[in-house]
Amino acid sequence: STFNVGLGAAPTKSATIQFNKPQTNDGDLAFTYPGSVLTSAEFSMETRGVLMSTWNWVSKDDTTPSTTPAGAALATASYAASDDVWAHQDTTLTYAAGAVPGVTGVSLTWTQPVADGRFFLDGSATRAKPIPNAVATVTGTLSGEFYNDDFYNAFRSGAFAALVVTFAGPTAIEASNF
Repeated sequence: STFNVGLGAAPTKSATIQFNKPQTNDGDLAFTYPGSVLTSAEFSMETRGVLMSTWNWVSKDDTTPSTTPAGAALATASYAASDDVWAHQDTTLTYAAGAVPGVTGVSLTWTQPVADGRFFLDGSATRAKPIPNAVATVTGTLSGEFYNDDFYNAFRSGAFAALVVTFAGPTAIEASNF
């Protein structure tokens, strides 16, 4: 499923995450985390690099095929047909609709604070679904050379203008690959 964080209702939608842990007895074990809530996402790009991302999730349950209730068996992996990556040449940065010279790296982080320690006196040992308990924030950093003072003076002026970072890969990614 695709969940657009921050659109529509409060960002409390969840996703099921699964990963494989190879075992020493030649077997693999699927770990499934149903109902995971995304709490932050970071995207970063450096010159001569590729787009990197970090995702943080809060999960309530950890299931395997041998737990009660049983978790899902390991899903069959599927991969995109090509190995295109988003390189630094696929990243653009504009400020007030104009190009920004001298920037060599960018990092953007979206964070949604949540109340994730929601335990109740109802006989249950598990916690309730995390809920947002503050306004989501977006922070970022730029690194680069002091190329000219136009960009610096624009920030010093205190004037509001859009700073837009676009990561656009060479190949469109089909929804079936998510």
